[in-house]
Amino acid sequence: MNNEKITVTLDKSAYEFLKEFMHKIDTQDRFGTAKPVLYKIQTDDFKIVHDDHCEQSCWFDCNGNWNIIADDIEELRAYLKEENKDRDEEDRVDIDNMSDWDIEVLAEECGYKEYPIKRFEEFYETIFLTREKCEEYIKYRSYRLGKNPRLYCDWAGTDNEFAPLFNALSEITKGEVE
Repeated sequence: MNNEKITVTLDKSAYEFLKEFMHKIDTQDRFGTAKPVLYKIQTDDFKIVHDDHCEQSCWFDCNGNWNIIADDIEELRAYLKEENKDRDEEDRVDIDNMSDWDIEVLAEECGYKEYPIKRFEEFYETIFLTREKCEEYIKYRSYRLGKNPRLYCDWAGTDNEFAPLFNALSEITKGEVE
């Protein structure tokens, strides 16, 4: 790669945006992490995946809170059995004598659904270039995230896409405006 200089032409508003953006990137708190950095949302939990070949699935309460109610058919059977106790006598179901398939049908009728998942002790999702936007996303969209969403600052210096991008933007915004 040679160091030959070229001229880049931008309209003034695009240049001002890039300059302000790079100032924000250069001055934001990086939590002691070397530049360049990326901000990620870290959560403790699981993630529902759309993969038929996933090794694990769980039953979820889809009636508003999306809690895991069971990891397997036996836990689902026990959960439904406990829930069955709260029903009126004439509405109770003989869960002990139901097949696994009938248990699954009953669970779906009650608003529960089985989804394939991947469990993570720490799961990272959604990458941001600025701390501000990451924090804003957590604040306004935490209902879409797993348990305990928090900001995580990661060094992007080994990333073959981001490090050159940050370097190029830094060079462009140090240029002179004509």
